[in-house]
Amino acid sequence: MHRTILIITLMCVQWPLAIAQQQESVIRSFAGRQVRLAIPAGYCLMGRDNPQGRLYYELQEKGNQGINVVAAMFADCKEWKIRQEDPSHRIRRHGSYLFQLIDGKETLAPYSRENFLQEIVTQESKDQGLGLGLGSRAYKEELSLRLNRKLKEADIPTASSVAQINLGLVAIDGYAAFYGFGVTVNYIRESPRINSIVASTIVNGVPVTINLYDDYSSGGMFGRLLNEQKRNAESLVKANPK
Repeated sequence: MHRTILIITLMCVQWPLAIAQQQESVIRSFAGRQVRLAIPAGYCLMGRDNPQGRLYYELQEKGNQGINVVAAMFADCKEWKIRQEDPSHRIRRHGSYLFQLIDGKETLAPYSRENFLQEIVTQESKDQGLGLGLGSRAYKEELSLRLNRKLKEADIPTASSVAQINLGLVAIDGYAAFYGFGVTVNYIRESPRINSIVASTIVNGVPVTINLYDDYSSGGMFGRLLNEQKRNAESLVKANPK
């Protein structure tokens, strides 16, 4: 069974100034198969068609090298507008679509979305967690080391470090498995708590994760993000019928 890989994109980066275009959906290819990605309502797609946009994608791709393909990135449109007027503004609400590599290669999953989700349910019912150690101390320490290493290797100025990582499965429905993720990000002038809901699924054989981030400062944030991600996962699946 395919190992669900939760690699969190470098959410702590100060987003580069670029021109974003709001689109209803974009098409990306993986392992020779096209996937239509719906951009969530209220968010604007970050394009690769300008120098600053390309730099940001390059940074994310370095952080996900050998693990995920960065398919599309998007930011809250209102915040994005502020960012264009004030380059020092740190965008709180943003997200991305990642295609998960298998053994470092673009490979279609050899099983269906239904089988993938059922395997997670089975592992949970056997009280084995996810069978991946995602909630274990060792995994969280490994993830922390990996993120901090990527920050040091980044050639675009960003946060100095991350700490206090928490993650775990929070929900499963017929469209995706949903994981909660939280991390403290250390900047020069602030150390916000960044939280995310990650939706993991398979669409026509393509392993996909949708990552949606926000700051902890907003009340009821996890519930809101989970509701948004359930809608996003449903839209993704319905936009790519078998």
